[in-house]
Amino acid sequence: DTGDQRLLARVEVGDEPIQVLLTRDGQKLFVSTLGSSEIAILETRTFRLLDRLEVALQPLDMSLSADGRTLYVTNSGAAAITAIDVATHAITGLRLSQIGRGPYGIAAGGTGSNIYVTDIGRAQVIALDGTGRELRRIDVPDVPRSLALSPDGTRLYVTSLGSGELTVIGIPENEIVATVTLPAASAFAVEPSPDGRKVYLTANEEGVLIVVDAIQNAVLKTIQIGANPRDITISPQGDR
Repeated sequence: DTGDQRLLARVEVGDEPIQVLLTRDGQKLFVSTLGSSEIAILETRTFRLLDRLEVALQPLDMSLSADGRTLYVTNSGAAAITAIDVATHAITGLRLSQIGRGPYGIAAGGTGSNIYVTDIGRAQVIALDGTGRELRRIDVPDVPRSLALSPDGTRLYVTSLGSGELTVIGIPENEIVATVTLPAASAFAVEPSPDGRKVYLTANEEGVLIVVDAIQNAVLKTIQIGANPRDITISPQGDR
């Protein structure tokens, strides 16, 4: 509970739970378990475990489709994507061809039905249609890790573990429109603010949170927050 800081529940979900994602209505929480190669599904009202779905090797990052009906999961150990029906929990596997390493980061839910994933080995972002068919590859700085779409779906933000830059790709043109030099050697997670005016990034090596002006493509602030920060989430009210 973020109000009184109480621990409300502990739920067994499998080995190495690595990322969580809420459905749009907030009623279900999906958890990717890297070690178990499963997706755990929790009911947020009761903290009850609804389902554990076996998927391809090493499920990692997750993203919802634009309509919120499909959850996409990168399977970093299988060169694949898992598509899960949010209502029925039915699974569809999407195999990727000619991928160097990954996929790792993923972003869906923009103005179209495209899916974007990172190919760490080839330093590229791959644009796919809803069926997993490759549409385009975009060269980006070395070791691209995480992806996030702006709230209006017109910009895709890409972090890099091998470069101190934030790459901004215009959608639907799928062209790089800006590069922001960061006060860090690399960045891990990325999360735009609800109004789209700021972008937050974690620099896990330096232990800082970086705040970027999304309009001017310039760094606003660097905040020391502790060792090895990774993922980011913003409160529903947008104030934390």
